[in-house]
Amino acid sequence: MKNMKDSGVAAIICLIVAASVAINELVIPLAALISDNAVWWTTPTEHTAQGLAWAETQVNLMTISSSLWVWVLVRGLIITIFAVGAMYFLGKVLVAVARGKSFAKNHSKLLLVAASLIFVIFLILFTDGFINARVAHELYSSDAMWLKRFTGVELLLLAISSLIAGMADAFSRGWLLKQDTEGLI
Repeated sequence: MKNMKDSGVAAIICLIVAASVAINELVIPLAALISDNAVWWTTPTEHTAQGLAWAETQVNLMTISSSLWVWVLVRGLIITIFAVGAMYFLGKVLVAVARGKSFAKNHSKLLLVAASLIFVIFLILFTDGFINARVAHELYSSDAMWLKRFTGVELLLLAISSLIAGMADAFSRGWLLKQDTEGLI
């Protein structure tokens, strides 16, 4: 009975993470677009003399003459799809392990796919610098090509992706070890 409870908890955690990403990246911007005809974007505006801190402002991308708001919604859709996919593959492995089915043949591949999807989300967050530069150009006639304020989310995603990739390697070696020792006992 404990295994079923553990597998349920693993599945619920993956669902919560996937839902929170979907709400933050897609549902909230779409709701703002429908209700207020606005797509809000937080962008750095200027930095201190030491270059250590950036002031931020929220900008309605619908007021800017470009189609950045479309990219922000597409970006949110892509991040949501990749996050849901990563949580699906990670959840499949966690549920199987919680049920006592460790080191199945496809677990390492599922974990590698999850790590890759999370890494792609990490890369997508870097494109925010191009959006910020375009907003700065529209609002302040800035010539910057890339303008990004790092919040720590990027480093967290890179660490999670690396951790899951390491788990994939461990599961691959565990499956090989299981195959080697299967006939010995």
